[in-house]
Amino acid sequence: MNELEKITTYEQLPLVEKRKGNSTIIAFNERIKGENPLVYKYDIAFCEHELTYANIVTTLVDAKYSLDDTTAIMLNLLQAATEPDKYAEYQQEAEVLQQWRTTAKRIAKEVMEYVERNKIL
Repeated sequence: MNELEKITTYEQLPLVEKRKGNSTIIAFNERIKGENPLVYKYDIAFCEHELTYANIVTTLVDAKYSLDDTTAIMLNLLQAATEPDKYAEYQQEAEVLQQWRTTAKRIAKEVMEYVERNKIL
């Protein structure tokens, strides 16, 4: 599993910032620290594809989990049927991945609403 890129800034970032071509920066999980000066902390993902719901979900999931990570987690869960002593560990890995996928879908929905509201496309 990978860590998401993080950024700290004194400026509040938009949820989506379109760059040249299909490159888009998605800044989410805003956390405000301090009072004077105010500091914003974000998780950042870079979407290099057309900005669609599916592409955003994929970008966010891939930012944390490589294809190898995802495959290993799913295969481990399948293997748990033959290794009952490992079931809890493998089930936990799969639940964490699924929780992130659910979060990625929520963020993607917010991004698409933001894009439509601000006419970014």
